[in-house]
Amino acid sequence: MTEEKKTVPRKKAPKKETVEKAEVKTPETLEVVTKEEPEKETTPKQRRLGKNDDITVMNNTTGRYGYTSRSGFAVEMNEYGDTETIPFGELETMRSSQKRHIEEAFIVILDEDAVKQLRYEKLYENVLDEDGVEEVLEDHVRLEKMINKMPKTMRETVGAIASRKFKNGELFDMRVKKVLEDNLKIKIDS
Repeated sequence: MTEEKKTVPRKKAPKKETVEKAEVKTPETLEVVTKEEPEKETTPKQRRLGKNDDITVMNNTTGRYGYTSRSGFAVEMNEYGDTETIPFGELETMRSSQKRHIEEAFIVILDEDAVKQLRYEKLYENVLDEDGVEEVLEDHVRLEKMINKMPKTMRETVGAIASRKFKNGELFDMRVKKVLEDNLKIKIDS
């Protein structure tokens, strides 16, 4: 018998690949494209108020307004629209001990940063200063949307001012009169 030899093929060593160096071509000038963003509206940053910062407030009652805190601080305003300055710390005290003065709008805080810091933004969507009252009395649609959302004293003040203006002949819009009479349950004589 003859033996046959079986040959197992050898594993071939991997061929060494030759890596050619590629030339990297760089442009002589590199063009940079920047995307311009539209300018953002710059809103002034809210200032942080300290206890001694003076804040202007307005009498929002149709008569005399007075406030005295436990610490002895007192303020008095005689007519609607009168303004006084109150330290921010007193407004904080008022918010915690006699919040009705602010929440029912006996006074109107005329400093937007103070309103934000006291967290009354939502309430102040329906609290108006003198100019705001004038504007809303010229727009019966806006008045109708706002009147029932206003704090009690704000509604009373708007009604009293409108009534006076109708009597004096300064206000003539019967639609405004109807909105006020229907929502405030008052009778305005013109």
